[in-house]
Amino acid sequence: MSLFHGRRKFLFRLALLFAWMCKPRVAFSLPHSVTSENKGEQEESFPFKTIDYFLNEKAEYDMSFLWFKKAAVGSFRFLREGSGYKAILEAETKGFVGFFTSYRKHVYVTHLTFLPESGKFRSNLFERYVVIKTKEERTNTKLDYEKRVMSWVKSKNGKVFEEKSKPIPEEMVYEDILSAFINFRMGAYGPIKRERKFKVHNIPTKGQSIIDVNITSREEADGDKKLFGKGYDENLLYMKIKVPREIFKSKTGEVSLWIDDRLIPLKGVVKDYIGFGDIQASLINE
Repeated sequence: MSLFHGRRKFLFRLALLFAWMCKPRVAFSLPHSVTSENKGEQEESFPFKTIDYFLNEKAEYDMSFLWFKKAAVGSFRFLREGSGYKAILEAETKGFVGFFTSYRKHVYVTHLTFLPESGKFRSNLFERYVVIKTKEERTNTKLDYEKRVMSWVKSKNGKVFEEKSKPIPEEMVYEDILSAFINFRMGAYGPIKRERKFKVHNIPTKGQSIIDVNITSREEADGDKKLFGKGYDENLLYMKIKVPREIFKSKTGEVSLWIDDRLIPLKGVVKDYIGFGDIQASLINE
């Protein structure tokens, strides 16, 4: 009998050790809008993730526009940077199309700090640059929340043509498109579920300074499934997003995304990119 109890105690301790080893190394508190009181609502939502789930993530995409298929490539990466984090989104034309578009390249980089008390990432520096052949246009925006100052520098081919700053209003925290995307996937804006709308305060640019997010109904997703193309899955979440037009150099700033339960966009469409029409991106299967 003592042997039986000793064996049972050993197995119990082994189970505890295994549970401890599987515990996420980095976690955060759920946002105030998601509590145990709305447990039923959470059960209908995609599950929240921890930082470790996304760390060192890299997603690669084929991109098409007009009648050119796979005319460009894109990628998204999320990784550590010193004591903080960094996310990078880039896209560039290639091959025959690249030659005729002067090998156009867009790069967006955000440098982030994670704030455990809010369960959110905060952007400290957002870099955006566009390269067309040998010409480069760059905008760097720094967000200093200790001094409550936003400053930016714009340059062309290394020559600064604009350098300004403005105060950040009290209690305002600005997002960029990448910090907003990561915070959304972390559940920082509440349940990730159908038929939800919310707004995000984007770093002010020309015109619109709000990112409007609409996670559509299943019916609306089915109505737009032609945009997705072959392999459409009714279980995907369909999102309609409106960003400041300046970000993607598009006429409308409208972006559509289809995401799966890993919270990875399988397909995306940037509407009316100036000079190229709709740009479609498809995740390259691993």
